[in-house]
Amino acid sequence: MTRIALLRPPVYANRQFIDYPYFASFGLWQVAYALRQKGHDVVVHDALSKPTASISIEEDGYFRLGCNDRTWRKSIQGLRDIEWSLIHMDPFNVQDPSGRGIGQTNRLMQDAGYFGKIVLADLYVGGMNYIAHNPVMWLGTLPQVKTVLLYEAENSLDTWLESGELPEKLQEGTPAKELAMGAGLYEGVGEDFKKFLSDCLSKLKRPNEFKITPTSLPMKMTRGCAHQCSFCTCHFKGGKQRTPWRKVNLEALDEAMTWAVSNGFDKLIMLDEAANLDMDFFRATLDRVEAHGLKLEFPNGLRADCLDQDIVKRLSNLISLLSISPESGSPTVAENIIGKRMSPEASRKVAQWAKDADLPTAMHFIIGLPGETRQTILETFQFARSCYEKLGALPLIQYAIALPGTSLFMDAMERRLLPAPLPVDFSPFFQKGPMLKDGACEVSNTELISWRRDFYRDLGLRSMAR
Repeated sequence: MTRIALLRPPVYANRQFIDYPYFASFGLWQVAYALRQKGHDVVVHDALSKPTASISIEEDGYFRLGCNDRTWRKSIQGLRDIEWSLIHMDPFNVQDPSGRGIGQTNRLMQDAGYFGKIVLADLYVGGMNYIAHNPVMWLGTLPQVKTVLLYEAENSLDTWLESGELPEKLQEGTPAKELAMGAGLYEGVGEDFKKFLSDCLSKLKRPNEFKITPTSLPMKMTRGCAHQCSFCTCHFKGGKQRTPWRKVNLEALDEAMTWAVSNGFDKLIMLDEAANLDMDFFRATLDRVEAHGLKLEFPNGLRADCLDQDIVKRLSNLISLLSISPESGSPTVAENIIGKRMSPEASRKVAQWAKDADLPTAMHFIIGLPGETRQTILETFQFARSCYEKLGALPLIQYAIALPGTSLFMDAMERRLLPAPLPVDFSPFFQKGPMLKDGACEVSNTELISWRRDFYRDLGLRSMAR
């Protein structure tokens, strides 16, 4: 049997990061568990779950998350007798212009005299923005680096390990039938990870809307999405369907929850892209969460048109914040430009139910999309204002961000609306002004900025008017 080591290097995340770099190992844990279920001998070295794991600020303004160099070097030195090793290329490390996380690990393996086969892989399981990157740059960085595996990895790795053959160059993984789930998913996750998470939360000094604590555990109940919104990164290469929506086995999910409770975790951070597309399955999952006495959060939001008043009332006892995404106040934009296939009124109805249940709500909106008119953008501001003033739904309005691999990116590229040169790291775009050039919509970037700023000032939300 081939023994494979899965390596999760330290994370280097822009100080203006989006998503959850402290949960970047979830893809590694899941793939390790899936391979063990197939009978493979798997060794995991996760820099975020080692005894010395912490967070620090680098001189260039990036955060470094993970164990110290000495601990990581010791992990690499233990690989000499392992035939295969896989290095996790997470969404943060592929955006680090210096290439520290992966590059340092490569160098350490070379210094340690490692002569086995090396695979670089995204290990994509969803839940975070997938950043389409240039994997070719990593081929040949070491003589052993000859394969880069993109997207979902379990099926391909299982096949390669069974055959003992490692293909060369770029490979695209095929979607697994479902996300492997069970208590074994968290093998090696314990007190060291809690200390690491505590360190991150205390030092980041960032808003913590979902009240993540050191006893929170990342988890998923579904995988992929059945919809194809133009800005979403779970559909690669211009919107081509690569991640069909799949549900986790409920018994396996229950087993993972049992493990969480018995190991001192009390909140589940569900990283699903579309957790509630099947309302019966969603209710059954909530049954299990309630039975275990757990809390949970959905930071990536829930589909408003797949909620009812009973579910919202139940959620009011389980979550800190209900996040929903009408995306636009204009039905035309939501349907024809974004492809949301959901009326904004579905979000208004859910916000009313949430108000009745005393559940805080946030609504996400996008402005400045290619093809938008002055009128549709004004409709978004008007809808957001109405929902805030009447229902208390906090409006979170961002500019259109075209991430590589999305259909929005492809559209913007064809229209020559992208900035030049494109950055390696897209994180700052989410915190600054519009990404797309003037001409993307009928409203200039200067106007978009002033409209958004004045909107928040008028509502008394001055801290959000940056």
